[in-house]
Amino acid sequence: MRIKIYDGAESIGGTKIYAEENNEGVFLDFGVNFEKMNLYFKHYLRRRAVRGIYDAIILDILPKIRIYRSDLIPHDLSISNFERINPKGVLVSHAHLDHFGEIGNIRFDVHIGGSPLTLLLIKAMQDCNHSSLIGDAIYSSLRKPKDDPRILNAKNRSVGVRHLLLTEQPDEKIIQFLCTIPSPTKKDEYEENFKIGDIGTLPFEISAHPVDHSIYGACGYKLQGDTTIAYTGDIRLHGESGNDTEEFAKRARDASVLIIEGTRLSRETHDYITEKDVKEKIRKEIDGAHALVIVDFSSRNFERLKELLEISPREVVITEKDAYMLYALQQAGIDLLSKNTRVYRALRGKKEKWIDYLVDMINIDEIYVTPEEIRNNPENFVLAFSLTDMPNLLDIRPKGGTYIYSSTEALNEEQELDFVTLYNWLTKFNFQIRGFFRKGGELVFEKGYHASGHASPEDIRKIIEIVDPDKIIPVHTLNPQWFKQEFGKAAEIIKNGQEISF
Repeated sequence: MRIKIYDGAESIGGTKIYAEENNEGVFLDFGVNFEKMNLYFKHYLRRRAVRGIYDAIILDILPKIRIYRSDLIPHDLSISNFERINPKGVLVSHAHLDHFGEIGNIRFDVHIGGSPLTLLLIKAMQDCNHSSLIGDAIYSSLRKPKDDPRILNAKNRSVGVRHLLLTEQPDEKIIQFLCTIPSPTKKDEYEENFKIGDIGTLPFEISAHPVDHSIYGACGYKLQGDTTIAYTGDIRLHGESGNDTEEFAKRARDASVLIIEGTRLSRETHDYITEKDVKEKIRKEIDGAHALVIVDFSSRNFERLKELLEISPREVVITEKDAYMLYALQQAGIDLLSKNTRVYRALRGKKEKWIDYLVDMINIDEIYVTPEEIRNNPENFVLAFSLTDMPNLLDIRPKGGTYIYSSTEALNEEQELDFVTLYNWLTKFNFQIRGFFRKGGELVFEKGYHASGHASPEDIRKIIEIVDPDKIIPVHTLNPQWFKQEFGKAAEIIKNGQEISF
């Protein structure tokens, strides 16, 4: 067996790990490396879809391997010198873009595997986003050259559909959601090509085990071949499913090699704050507020949303995209649409197809709330809004309120600039800010309003001690040397583009 890390060894995210035996292999995640992306692209400056993989290859955002869709390779991009490998599938640890977001570039004969919840969430995200090669993991419009063969066109073309391989048998409602898309023009072709199976068809003897992370459906994997390896994905012990992570570690005791994340190892302080701590902190802030409240937490952190719905005496207002995601979760038996949930009716020129689909499925018209309703009775509402939702305040026109930031700290200069923009919106409408503040031009984050989705150094040490592997391969970290300091020769630091054989 050999393991090669194409990306994610020296960054937080962008994970692309390839395990191979007998000339067949699988990828463990194939995500977007936002650290590389942010060097060249911003919210308003994106990779050119009409050039397929060209921009990402030239800028070294994607590795030079011969696995990409032929319809995304323009004629002026030669792949003759790209490395040949033979992946049969991608095993996705969880539904965050830095772990699955680049799969849409891969050939459709390379299947996608994951837990039923993970694949359900990935599809839901794709359904309600504008077409983009980033995130198009399950289906995508095939492209062809226009008059200029360097330019690829997606109009009037067939739909490519990736086969889904699940870690366990899904309920019928999940299958029904997975096999239907809200696009009238693509629906028939999608359903005709849709196929579902299980991960047992992939190379290796593969077992998947649930772990705790800041999104539902996360799992770690164990691959058994000549050597047994375990891959954690992103993990923690302090969430509502922390016992699952510990159970995975116990089940991985027969693994000789442990590939493990180390997100929090580069931070100077490691306060052990649990989801229960955060829940109580936010409860107190809402109880003490007398005007509008905004709670800002990580996208798709449904555990945090669940907590907010449990503690809020007010109606909780979510976006239409959030409502679509919650409808998807309903199909898996996770019902977060409670009696005090409302959906914000944003002002727009036209309704997208997925919104029509949502209206048909959950009678969303009955729970819509308008900007005027919130403006007239701000004390009755908590808005689950983030930075991208701030323009809605122009229609609500609040006269002050409380804003609670309940998400991760800024990790780089660009993210710090986002907080400057957010700060300007909040001060424009006289919000009292909780969770972060500016001191002498410096950004300071208050403790207690957020629990990380990643394990602390103490918990990483505990997980490794339970597994007791012969080799430890750190990924998803800016501080791989920590593993050397803690575990000596057992730690094998592999950089991007390097491999190790057993």
